[in-house]
Amino acid sequence: MRRILAITAVVAVGAVLALVVVRAAPVRSVPAPRDATPPASAPKDAAVALPLRFEPNVGQADERVTFLSRGHGYTMLMTRTGAVLKLGGPAERDTRPPGHPTSKPAERAVIGLTFEGANPDPVVAGRGRLESVSNYLLGSDPDRWFTGVPNYSRVLYRDLYDGVSLEYYANQGGELEFDLTLAPGVDPDRIRLSYSGADELRIDPSGALVVRAGGAQVRQAPPVVYQWVDGVKREVQGRYVVHGASRVGFALATYDRSIPLVIDPVITYSTYLGGSGDDQPIWSDIDRAGNFYVAGITFSPDFPTTRKAFQPAFGGGDADAFVAKLNRSGSGLVWSTYLGGDAFDVAIGLDVDRRGNVVVTGTTSSTGFPTTPGAFQPTFAGGDNDAFVTKLNAKGSRLLFSTFLGGGGFDVGFISFFDRAGNVHVEGDTGSPDFPTTPGSFQPTFGGGGSDGFVVKLRPNGARLAYSTFVGGSGADGAHDGELDRKGNFYLDGFTESTDFPTTQGAFQPSFGGGVRDAWAAKLNKTGTALVYSTYLGGEGDEDVFDLTTDRSGSAYIPGETSSADFPVTPGAFQTTFQGGDLDGYLTKLDPTGTRAVYSTYLGGSGSDQTGTVRVDRRGVAHVAGSTSSTDFPVTRGAIQRTYGGGSADAFLLLLSRDGSRLKFGSYLGGSGEDASVGAGSWLDGKGNWFIPGTTTSTDFPVTPGAFQTANAGGFDVFLVKVALDKPHKGSGQRTGSVESSSGPREGLTRDRIARQ
Repeated sequence: MRRILAITAVVAVGAVLALVVVRAAPVRSVPAPRDATPPASAPKDAAVALPLRFEPNVGQADERVTFLSRGHGYTMLMTRTGAVLKLGGPAERDTRPPGHPTSKPAERAVIGLTFEGANPDPVVAGRGRLESVSNYLLGSDPDRWFTGVPNYSRVLYRDLYDGVSLEYYANQGGELEFDLTLAPGVDPDRIRLSYSGADELRIDPSGALVVRAGGAQVRQAPPVVYQWVDGVKREVQGRYVVHGASRVGFALATYDRSIPLVIDPVITYSTYLGGSGDDQPIWSDIDRAGNFYVAGITFSPDFPTTRKAFQPAFGGGDADAFVAKLNRSGSGLVWSTYLGGDAFDVAIGLDVDRRGNVVVTGTTSSTGFPTTPGAFQPTFAGGDNDAFVTKLNAKGSRLLFSTFLGGGGFDVGFISFFDRAGNVHVEGDTGSPDFPTTPGSFQPTFGGGGSDGFVVKLRPNGARLAYSTFVGGSGADGAHDGELDRKGNFYLDGFTESTDFPTTQGAFQPSFGGGVRDAWAAKLNKTGTALVYSTYLGGEGDEDVFDLTTDRSGSAYIPGETSSADFPVTPGAFQTTFQGGDLDGYLTKLDPTGTRAVYSTYLGGSGSDQTGTVRVDRRGVAHVAGSTSSTDFPVTRGAIQRTYGGGSADAFLLLLSRDGSRLKFGSYLGGSGEDASVGAGSWLDGKGNWFIPGTTTSTDFPVTPGAFQTANAGGFDVFLVKVALDKPHKGSGQRTGSVESSSGPREGLTRDRIARQ
């Protein structure tokens, strides 16, 4: 049977050969101009990311090159004993609108990597022939025309060293990786990575390898070492070792020398998204192709939009909503638009249907907010602000419908979903006793206390209500997050200050826990006429919620923050006691009936922590992101970032075991400013990729070459992160991850803060 020992270098942001590039100040590199319209030869409604491919050198490059590959923001030239990485592009431009001076071309860094002591003439061959070919017509001399150059999905170096093979390939996310496979008995100390063009080579406190080269800083996250034993992946401790000024090797703990060794780094990307003011994502989604959608609020008059967008210019007033679609590689905007009038507008909820149409909900105080003829409520209802529901076409260029939704008080839409029939379901908060409801709904009248939650089902054309109901008691209540199941039932959660909030018989927690506010979770039937279940969730302190997801069994996962030392946790949970600080995060999994907690745990360190978003994979593993100020937040050996980045907060990423009893993966994610992923959703694509939005003020947030926006444009910027997760380390119960990200604010507006404002 085959048994393998592997070293996986987990890359936070990368270009090639597990190298991660972050542009050093003052250089700013923004790969795509504001007008991100694709060339005429590409589909006009999509920015197409070409699959990574390798082409043999038949004369189109220097004779020392064996194969070459072009990625987003780099070109890799493979020689027989290493590679040369050319970073940056020849004509990178600023994304600011006309009238602003364009930036100088970004400094190009050239970094060489040589496998020191390798065989001078290994066998190099392409593997996995692709249907595509490359054609080169160089000048007017036909002798310099090379046509039909084959493309391959992999390149294999056999016997790079004696007993060592190297293979380059692209993973499922289109990211470049390489494997170094060592035969049994081969000493890993023989492998030396020698960097040329490096001004500095060091190991940072997290164990990452940092290379400074010209105007670039290259960061390679700590290696994760694992060993396949009888089909089981077992972790072994390992780290980088710097030898002299330019050479790097590996140091490993004791392992079975009779087992082959594989070194498997992953290449990833990371980008900012924002303008010169504050920008914040508040919700997100992905489509089947892996494109990343984000909606939120911008105070920037120069937020990056695309030319044919519905509203390419700032609407005026204090702030506009924005909606953007980023391509799957993170290298460009497919489309991006403002959405707003002459006052204050913010997009809070977003969903994408199978055709790529987008529905957005939020709140507006603009009486001139764009609506469409025949919409359910085409005019502003009054009060400080109305909710809105807007459906954009797949190109982001036209409104399919847009309507106000509200009464004489304040109204905020927090979440929106398409169902299979194209109906749009919306959840939110209202202070309007005259908010439009329908006869026969669960609660057609206002509960009191200043605010209630609401749930609305709009017909596909946005012209009328299928049902509409309040959800609340006599105190202040809000409905903030939810999820629609395939049968049309609506899972929802929120906060309540009502001691008479409507709960159901046999609920997990039928009565108010104490303090000022509790969280709550409920399931509304598909007709909006009755609660299937409803329960409080809280202790003697205060609780808030930021997200909700369900698994295939109908169990609901509720993340949030708590100040309660007696928050209802379950025996055997990962953390059963309050960890300290003002707040701890929590994650509670309710069974499909809402009568029992499958597990409930704190998540935190000695500082303040917020569990901001959760998604669950098919194995029942909870993927959790949030914010922490704890320097002792729980992380694992396979972390992308083991130590606190600095500033007032870092984002965190966790994977919790199916039973909630142990941590499978834990990592910080952040720079020297303020970083968080709270209440903006996250998504799994079924291929091992995890998409996380958030906010950052860090000018050194990890970004990658070729990303759409590689520098913070000012204040809070959005970040959009794609984490490629490795297979479980069954022996250790841990996973590894690599990050693709892009960036824009945090202490801006979570759903709960919007409700309280």
